[in-house]
Amino acid sequence: MTMKNLKYIALILVLLIAPEMNAQMRTVVSLTGVVLDAISKQPIGVNVEIYDSGNKRVQKVTSNAKTGVYFATSLKPGETYEVRIAEFNYMRQSVVVSFPKTDKYAEFSRDLTLIPKKSGTKIELPFKAFGLHKSTLKFGSNVLLQDFINLFKGNLTVNFKIISFPDEIGDPNQNMQLTQARAESLRHFFIDNGIQANRISTMGNNTTDPNNPPPTGNASKGKRYTGTCYLVIEEF
Repeated sequence: MTMKNLKYIALILVLLIAPEMNAQMRTVVSLTGVVLDAISKQPIGVNVEIYDSGNKRVQKVTSNAKTGVYFATSLKPGETYEVRIAEFNYMRQSVVVSFPKTDKYAEFSRDLTLIPKKSGTKIELPFKAFGLHKSTLKFGSNVLLQDFINLFKGNLTVNFKIISFPDEIGDPNQNMQLTQARAESLRHFFIDNGIQANRISTMGNNTTDPNNPPPTGNASKGKRYTGTCYLVIEEF
């Protein structure tokens, strides 16, 4: 194949690929969602800032105080962004959002929940970290706990207490041993993942959770109640 033919083939490839590349360069995507108070579940108005992979702020919008809805556009497909919220009455939070490549306009949704920065705020773990009568973290809990690791790394002045409740009404001493061991398992997990030990305290219980007690009837097949765990903001 001659050099002339190679140049001709290269030109054809450029002509075929260039329109698609130009379309992607011109295309924008948008990010929308609702910002809620994690405890009251009420919408809140806050500044939502979006940073690109080079840590440059590319968007700053405000969520609607009545509906909690925010909307940011002119973002690029195929890129990864960090969404940051720093509001005085709430803990600093950030999430990473990656957009797929596309040559057509698209809207993507990501709701955000903010935790009040107030002593006594109680955050229930939204998953069962332990098996029945067990004090070792269940497989996969490390992934589910990562959001809390990021939360406390982003709020270095916040101290918190881990509170654990037992699975059932039973021997008070055994319940206390189990729940204290569970709280310590969580504490060690946080420490192993970069949270300072002096920021974390623990508390076990010998009675079941009064706000989320075991069911009184027969449990659904395959579902077993296990005691609740909470993270409680102590000071900041």
